[in-house]
Amino acid sequence: MRSVKAARLYAGRVGASPGGLSVLAPASSVRAGNVADVLRLLRTQGPLTRAQLVRAAGLAWPTVMTVVASLQEAGLVVEDGVQAGPGERGGRPGALLRFVPTVVTVLTARVPGGQLELAQVGADGTVLARWERVADAHDPAALLRAVLARARRTARTGVLGGVALSLPGFIDHRRGLVTFPAWGWDDVDVGAHLRERLKVPVTLLGPPAAAAVGEVAFRWPQELSETVLLFLGGGLSSAVITNGRLVRGSAGAVGELGHLLVNSGLVCRCGRTGCLETLTAGWALREQVSSLLGQPFDRATLADLEGLADPRVAEILDRAAVALGEALAWLLTMVNPSSVIVAKTSFADGSERFFERCSEVARLRAVGAAGEFSLLPGQPDAVLLGTIHAALEQLPTALRPPVLIAG
Repeated sequence: MRSVKAARLYAGRVGASPGGLSVLAPASSVRAGNVADVLRLLRTQGPLTRAQLVRAAGLAWPTVMTVVASLQEAGLVVEDGVQAGPGERGGRPGALLRFVPTVVTVLTARVPGGQLELAQVGADGTVLARWERVADAHDPAALLRAVLARARRTARTGVLGGVALSLPGFIDHRRGLVTFPAWGWDDVDVGAHLRERLKVPVTLLGPPAAAAVGEVAFRWPQELSETVLLFLGGGLSSAVITNGRLVRGSAGAVGELGHLLVNSGLVCRCGRTGCLETLTAGWALREQVSSLLGQPFDRATLADLEGLADPRVAEILDRAAVALGEALAWLLTMVNPSSVIVAKTSFADGSERFFERCSEVARLRAVGAAGEFSLLPGQPDAVLLGTIHAALEQLPTALRPPVLIAG
């Protein structure tokens, strides 16, 4: 019943009538600030009594009572038990108010290894449900139909507040177009296609950008406000966080480190010749070692290749680490971050020597203080966490977390 009330009040969302969730989008900016303050306290410090909210928010008693009543009506806040011990000034214990994060939810989607993974997430960032299904990544229409179907089913149980997708390739954020030659995608209209059908905000992020956001949002937000993330998997990419914000650019080319020209003379999967990826990406290293040793290493990880203990393979890996270190030095000199994070990918996880060599070269080649950085290992599920954060940023101000994604 509460979710039905919220849906009737939440404007512009799937399954909602035009009235809008007025408590989250009040006409008055002052009232909007009061609602945001009360919800923030309940989300981060709750459950709290009304008296505790008055004291913590610095608002008048009637103001808190009005805001709480509106939030209860929308189903966003419920009474849940009473405070322990005597109440304020020795009186009766007050009823505890608890934020309900499942009234408004978001949907995330990503496609690691061609497997479509979807998650419904509450407004507090808690994953409520997850689904996996085999998806033909070369068929964008089928993939989008699967996302749409899940989003519509999710909307039937409450209010869908937004969708975020992590997709590889070049992302034109202005138009919502995705290009990824490895899948045969060329300006596939993802953003507008979903927005028009779901009537909710849609955010698109590449896996490196999502991983960077996930690291900063859920790890050490202050310490990682100036960060570069290296994403070495099947391909090679990076992401940049500066001043606590993700750098997105206008047409999705930010962080495409793998497509810097290094005159390798080798053909890249993007169709050009001489990209850095042809020396350092997972697909390139596997192909080089397979050709050298005369047997397939199609599923080998970086640690597997290091473990071969073949001096010829070691030379290939060293050349790749040096090439990546030199490219990283250029990026460090431009951005001057305090940290470089090595994303935890299935290809790179477990390797240490490769990134130590890469870091050594980067420190040597970077200009001045740019070579002074901490090399940090990435955390599991950073891409999922970043995609969750991207979806939550689309919620109304009173519900959204600190903004990390610029634009």
